[in-house]
Amino acid sequence: MATKQIDFHNEERMKDWKIGDPMINERDYWPPEDEGTEDPEKTEMVLKLVTMITDRYVKKFTGKINTRDPEFWAVNHILTKEEVRFCLSFKKTRTPYTVDQLARMNHLSVQETKAMVKRLCWIGILEMTRKEDGAREKMYNIPIFVPGSAEFMMMNDKLTDEHPELATFFNLMTQIPLGGITQMVPPGGAGIGMHVIPVEKAISMENQSVSVEHLSHWLNKYDKYSVGICTCRKQQTMRGEGSGEIEGEFCMGVGDMAEYCVDRGMGRYITYEEALEILERAERHGFVHQITNIDGENKIVAICNCAPGVCNALRTSQLYNTPNLSASAYRAHVEKEKCVACGKCVEVCPVGAAKLGQKLCHKDGTEQTYPKTELPNTEKWPATKWNYDYRDTSKINCYDTGTAPCKTACPAHLAIQGYIQMAKEGRFQDALKLIKQDNPFPAVCGAICNRRCEDACTRGTIDEPLAIDEIKKYIASLDLNETERYVPLCENDEGKFHTEKIAVIGGGPAGLSAAYYLRMHGYPVTVYEKEKRPGGMMLNGIPSFRLEKDVVAAEIDVLRQMGVEFECGVEVGRDVTLDELRARGFQAFYIAIGMQGGRMTGVPGEDARGVETGVDFLRRMNLKDQGKLSGRTVVVGGGNVAIDVARSAIRAGSSSVTMLCLESDSEMPAAKDEVAEAREEGIFIENGWGPKEIIKNEDGTVKSIVFKRCTSVYDEEHRFCPQYDENQTKTIECENILLSIGQSVQWGELLKGSKVELRPNGCAMADPVTYQTAEPDIFVGGDVYHGARFVIDAIATGREGYVSINRFVHPGNSLTINRDLRQFIELDKEDIQVEGFDQAKRQLPGHKEGIAKETFKDLRLTLTREQVQEEARRCLSCGATTVDENRCIGCGLCTTRCEFDAIHLTRDVPAASKMVRTEDKLQALLPYVAKRGGNIAVNLIKKRKK
Repeated sequence: MATKQIDFHNEERMKDWKIGDPMINERDYWPPEDEGTEDPEKTEMVLKLVTMITDRYVKKFTGKINTRDPEFWAVNHILTKEEVRFCLSFKKTRTPYTVDQLARMNHLSVQETKAMVKRLCWIGILEMTRKEDGAREKMYNIPIFVPGSAEFMMMNDKLTDEHPELATFFNLMTQIPLGGITQMVPPGGAGIGMHVIPVEKAISMENQSVSVEHLSHWLNKYDKYSVGICTCRKQQTMRGEGSGEIEGEFCMGVGDMAEYCVDRGMGRYITYEEALEILERAERHGFVHQITNIDGENKIVAICNCAPGVCNALRTSQLYNTPNLSASAYRAHVEKEKCVACGKCVEVCPVGAAKLGQKLCHKDGTEQTYPKTELPNTEKWPATKWNYDYRDTSKINCYDTGTAPCKTACPAHLAIQGYIQMAKEGRFQDALKLIKQDNPFPAVCGAICNRRCEDACTRGTIDEPLAIDEIKKYIASLDLNETERYVPLCENDEGKFHTEKIAVIGGGPAGLSAAYYLRMHGYPVTVYEKEKRPGGMMLNGIPSFRLEKDVVAAEIDVLRQMGVEFECGVEVGRDVTLDELRARGFQAFYIAIGMQGGRMTGVPGEDARGVETGVDFLRRMNLKDQGKLSGRTVVVGGGNVAIDVARSAIRAGSSSVTMLCLESDSEMPAAKDEVAEAREEGIFIENGWGPKEIIKNEDGTVKSIVFKRCTSVYDEEHRFCPQYDENQTKTIECENILLSIGQSVQWGELLKGSKVELRPNGCAMADPVTYQTAEPDIFVGGDVYHGARFVIDAIATGREGYVSINRFVHPGNSLTINRDLRQFIELDKEDIQVEGFDQAKRQLPGHKEGIAKETFKDLRLTLTREQVQEEARRCLSCGATTVDENRCIGCGLCTTRCEFDAIHLTRDVPAASKMVRTEDKLQALLPYVAKRGGNIAVNLIKKRKK
């Protein structure tokens, strides 16, 4: 039938939205005032039909369904008058008839009836089952809307292409029948919808479990299985509210439903083994198992693997704060003494029940307590108790009182306590895998990280911080051995590879990290690097005595083994343009070209021969081995790069190296240990001086440099605003001047013709959460976005780049909904009690033989295995996960992530496994409603007495 032209932009409707209304957006369909006026006879028939089908009992029993209701306009749009008349012959829902019976009831021939039944099954308004007898004859019924025909319609791509308003219909029919009644639903769901079934391994040792709580029971019960698309994912992307879980085959039909889906052309048969693989993969990717729960004891029709950010069934409990609607009989509990706050259970928890907190007691000896989600068991439950932000609050990682300082301080938020505990136990390969979930370059970071985790370490308040970086460095050294190298599994949610090609421009730590995570999640990724080898500043800017080149090469080689492709010696903008890459099929770009240029001072004479930026000097040394110097060298600058430049200059042949900077000794941005190492190598550091002029010889070479006294570096608001005493100067004679006062982005022609905007400092402007620029398909990260920082900062932005690009290249996905912002809070180290800790001193690594300033080799050794385990025992294990049992739905995904046997499911709510026919829901609801009413009355009396 012809599709009526409809307008999905509903801004006016959204202005009237209020608490208690369903979750809708401006892309949802809203019926016009004249809906249903074209054919009054058909309108009356449709109203009668949908009154029969709807689960909105007030409207059902009062006959108040109208033409503005979604039940009406959806059915009115997709069915002809003849099809509606045929459906009315069923009299009631879920009552099956054979073709012969339907033919007689409708005064049609068998052939005509078969054609009508086939058409209505294809639409999804009819469902096929088989008689439960030896003949197993096919029968047909009109299902309820949800779970039922609304899903069946959404499975049908042709139908939803013609009627995109069906996405709104499905969205509304999973909400409006429930609003205001969910608090009355007892554990088990009372036959209303879907029901969480736990990860099998999580309850395999639970001797109180019953058969219907096991996935294996349902697979063994039925002899046919199919798989088809997830209608929730599809519906939410059509509405622009996808949350990054990509559409695909995730929902399994069993028994007659499997046959029905295949017959409709909206599913395919799978084997028992394939069904198991789908379930196992779902657990790998953090999807919740749910079964239909409307057919009574020991009967289901489907097993769904639900994406938390889009699942309508999970929403029924999370939006209304009423977990009885979907929760299993189980709840998760943490053994605090075993937990190491790695946070992996928190990341995978679909509802935000698991959050990071602290294990250490307060100074007064009391334990930190945490709030529980309020439930409707003893409270009245107005719409103000609902949680419309459930998709975002489910992604809060940490309680406000804080957790382990090390995890909080790390920009990439590594599972530090976790790999420390594994190191203590000698589980080094497991520790490496855990680290590489959050950091693809642990060996690089082990060599050059600025150790913010150690600065924050609670142990540092007692004696010395834990040597976290040294432990990581030892663990990562295992990855340098090619026979033991860890290569992560690469697959998308369906266990395949995406077809959407992604280009990463810039082969530094941010770009390579983005490539790592994109490839790990199944994307074809090509890294474009203008130099002859990938690595960026890790290879070209950091001297080998701090980071050996083979360390970088080994970790990049893992990306090659994963399948990342590299195009080196290609400068995008010069050799190939962004538009040309788009023409080659690339659908998104992650630009992370770093800050490859240095900055000049702007003082007179800096055009003298012998003046060079520190960045250019380091690049010459690393790329061309042309970093030889002779004579005296002055380095201008006080940061870590300046220290690298000074230490490199002494190795490159300078007779002496003097380093001068604006900052005082305490203000210097360079790491204190690196400053100390520079001084040990004979580098003379003078603080509080800024360049005034460079003096040239007659031949244009450097003769000397004049400095002026810097009296202050920052203003009262700590903004960079140096002040000088122009009368107090110092002249230093030298042959070389290396300027290390900052870095700049060298864009070249890369952004030509794009909409990307730049800040005054030359860095790209982008959204601070998504890193998307004004050019929608261009995302940025690393130094090119945030300015010169450290490798670990770049790694963190690379991971976020993957998250955004994954959503962007699949239309209909929001870049922000249900996004884990990875925000953590440090516990209060002033209010903790530490007892019984290991008294050992901090372990120190040894050094290779040699004189540091005479070699470009890294003379630092890792700790020994024994030292690593000794040092790991110094950890105070500050943090732990806490589970809010009132919010937990008992899916068991948390147990699949825990490597420390610290979180388990227990059968706390046995009544939740009771299965009820949807026709019997009122009998199931009424006793609970009465009990709840009594609890509310008792609670009110208690409150009044207080």
